[in-house]
Amino acid sequence: MKLTTITALSFALLGALTLTACNEDDPLEEAGESIEDGVEDAGDAIDDAADELSEEVDGH
Repeated sequence: MKLTTITALSFALLGALTLTACNEDDPLEEAGESIEDGVEDAGDAIDDAADELSEEVDGH
């Protein structure tokens, strides 16, 4: 597994475990969910960029 994927999954897991303790939708929980979504999106973007770069290097 790529380091970026592992890092993104670690942040996502940490966020999921942190949010599991919340029972109500409050501003802090919503902020946490927003941060988690942002981290997941960033991880996906990094993974996509790494895949594209790998394809370019392998293709040339």
